[in-house]
Amino acid sequence: MGTYENWRKSRLATKKVKAGQIELGSSDFGTYTVTNLDTGEDILIQTDFDFPSVASVFGWSPKMVQKDFAKEIEKKAWDDGLTAEQEANAIAEAEANFVPCEHPNTDGTVDCNVCGVTTGEFIEGATKYLDDHIGEITEDPGYFGVE
Repeated sequence: MGTYENWRKSRLATKKVKAGQIELGSSDFGTYTVTNLDTGEDILIQTDFDFPSVASVFGWSPKMVQKDFAKEIEKKAWDDGLTAEQEANAIAEAEANFVPCEHPNTDGTVDCNVCGVTTGEFIEGATKYLDDHIGEITEDPGYFGVE
């Protein structure tokens, strides 16, 4: 039995892996891999534009990314010359009135036309999610096809 077969049997035994599952891995230079745990075949994910879709396979959602109103208020306070108290009051008011955006018209690869979260902010959120979920296993949504 080959090295890969030994690794696969060990992996199946220790992680209770089922057939048709994939694992998220990290690679060089901020890239990721998706590995078919049945065959050992893997796909390199290197374009950050692909990160939201890959992250969504492992449980991420664009809804996890919301506008950073505190940062916007700080910039406005600087630009408008608000006092620290006025800035704190504006942040408190924004927090009290905050309603999360559902981002109904985006998968994270285009700006949200409702709240203004940018593609870059979605990609940043997806990247952080991927970094935090290296080694996770889930069902293959079709990366490796059906034989």
